[in-house]
Amino acid sequence: MNIVVAVLLDEFISTMSQEKAQEAEEHKTHRREKLAGGVLTLTGPLDPMLKHLCKFTTHDELMQMIDDLFGRIGFHSNGAVNFEETSLSLHKNKVHIDEDDWQAMTAGLLDDHNNLDGVAFSVIIRRQLKAYTQRQIVNAMGPPIIEDTQARQFTKHICV
Repeated sequence: MNIVVAVLLDEFISTMSQEKAQEAEEHKTHRREKLAGGVLTLTGPLDPMLKHLCKFTTHDELMQMIDDLFGRIGFHSNGAVNFEETSLSLHKNKVHIDEDDWQAMTAGLLDDHNNLDGVAFSVIIRRQLKAYTQRQIVNAMGPPIIEDTQARQFTKHICV
């Protein structure tokens, strides 16, 4: 009886491994097709807002735009904003962030009450602008010319 159970368990594990491998291959194929078609574009949760902020011409103008944005979001009388206020204000402008986005953007910048002051907010927006412009460059480059596996084989052939 133990042998039958062991054989069945072995068959089950083998089948599950094959299914996982097949799913992974299908995912790779789907991603390759999206890349080849130029469908895959990188985006961030603040991109609609950042697109507008990119229209600055001087550093002072950018800082004023960030200050204005902070003022529109800032509901606290203490000069700070939190996740709920920021999310609500952005949502009214069709920009949606979740707590994971917030935690990633604010890492190391929140005060003891989980609020952001104007200086920390400015740091976040400038970091997000940098990431936004980098994403735009990557998106503008289009799909890769050759697949990663072909590139590796080519590099391996040259380096030998």
